[in-house]
Amino acid sequence: MTSILTNARAITALRTLGAVGDGLDTANRRVSTGARIGSAADGAAYWAIATSLKAENSSLAALTDAIALDQTAVDTASLGLTRTVDQLRIISRALVAAQSDQADRSKIQLDIGNAQRAMRSIAESSAVGGSNWLSVQSDGPDFSANRQLVMAFSRRDGSANLTRATIDGSQFILFDAKVRSAFQDWAQASDKPATGTLAATAAAIAARSSPTPIGGYLIDIVDSPTHSHVNGLLDTGYRINGVPSLSTAQASFSIATLDVSQSYVSRAMIESYARVVDATLQKVLDGAALLGSTSALLTAQRDFARQMTAINGTAIGTLVDADIEVESTRLKALQAQQMLGIRSLSIANAAPDTVLTLFN
Repeated sequence: MTSILTNARAITALRTLGAVGDGLDTANRRVSTGARIGSAADGAAYWAIATSLKAENSSLAALTDAIALDQTAVDTASLGLTRTVDQLRIISRALVAAQSDQADRSKIQLDIGNAQRAMRSIAESSAVGGSNWLSVQSDGPDFSANRQLVMAFSRRDGSANLTRATIDGSQFILFDAKVRSAFQDWAQASDKPATGTLAATAAAIAARSSPTPIGGYLIDIVDSPTHSHVNGLLDTGYRINGVPSLSTAQASFSIATLDVSQSYVSRAMIESYARVVDATLQKVLDGAALLGSTSALLTAQRDFARQMTAINGTAIGTLVDADIEVESTRLKALQAQQMLGIRSLSIANAAPDTVLTLFN
């Protein structure tokens, strides 16, 4: 039946053509953007999950940058300690050579002095972004011996959690500009011998071949009132045999002034200096080991964050990315359907014209 009031076939063809047009719009958008889910309207659940994962990836990227900054500070301090160990070894070798009565100690002191200056320069130069972990002033307004390092980021029950690790910076501080009064220092040593002569003390030390204390003390790690830098590993005053007048620090002692006419005294003092250097070397090595293990941990955490970012990226792609091959094939099919739809609509619209031939 042909109707001149209602063309049902044309309406059907038009409806089909509209559906094909909608399909073409969707296919074109997916091909052009590469996304199957571009908004909540395309799939609310997948869109919400993908958006959350994208936010987490942004946080992980920021975490990776923060870890890199912390690791720079750790590696800088670690390098400074490594170079300091080299200089302490130079001093140790020089002290061994200086124990010979025939040694020119004033010349050897030149090497020791250069190493001492190098250690201070290394400590002062080990700074990143204005922060120095090796040369500090612990009585400064914002000083904290504990160093906070960013380690990990996670999201639990909709809440973001940032994990930090704390390392004790006092284990590797080389110089501390904090000024301590002589009264405080003498109070700490009130139970120790307050008198003694260089010759008597050195002779007593020289008579012992092991570091066993003499009269209670051999080399006692107590800050000396003669030093303005205290608590730092390289400028801590060491009392020899507990006598306050015989205090020294590896950053400032000198063998050039030792009395060569009293060989047993000078050898004993050089031996005590060598023990000071060795004690400090062990502490510096402990600090370097702490920083080295911390750097390795930061590297592992940074790599883990990068791997998590890659995993999240894969998950996001699975949820929202379009299959370009499929969408391209669908686009071509829809274009063919559109052409056929236009042709069908043209045929349907031409059908009423045949009625006019009955009146000719």
